[in-house]
Amino acid sequence: MMMESFNLSPSWDTFIFLFFGVCVGYSLLLGKAKITGIMLSAYVALAVANETGDILYSYFTRTSAYGAATSIFTFKTVLFALIILFFTLKNENIKVGEVSHGLIGTIMAAIYGFFSAGLMLTSIATFMSEKQLEVIFGQSSLAAHMMQFRFLWLIMPIIFIIFFSFAKKSKK
Repeated sequence: MMMESFNLSPSWDTFIFLFFGVCVGYSLLLGKAKITGIMLSAYVALAVANETGDILYSYFTRTSAYGAATSIFTFKTVLFALIILFFTLKNENIKVGEVSHGLIGTIMAAIYGFFSAGLMLTSIATFMSEKQLEVIFGQSSLAAHMMQFRFLWLIMPIIFIIFFSFAKKSKK
């Protein structure tokens, strides 16, 4: 009897699925209001990292001994994460809209978590060079498809926030 061995080596697809799972699970624990705050923090972090990351990186590489060993991708990713962390901790009691309870609130939190994961992954991918992206896209068609629809990952969370805020107001 011959046993087949399973290849459990990590891949980009595995990472993407795990990241989505963690974000959805985290959003279910936090609830809609807090995950919306984190999502809005991600938009701020994306804007700051994209628009000021190059300037801050050049300053950092000139004034720091660590700058030479840090890539622009690493710098922008750390800046992105630190800004999200700062706004999340600073606004620990953030309440964007009312907290919905029950099945609808749980579904909304899961949807927001799903879109937050897509927003964060595609945002971080924009910090990569074309060469780095080509390598990842060669290893993961899922990553390539996600970046192909990057515009939707940026717009859909906003559409859902607006839609659910109007839907909640119309029920009152």
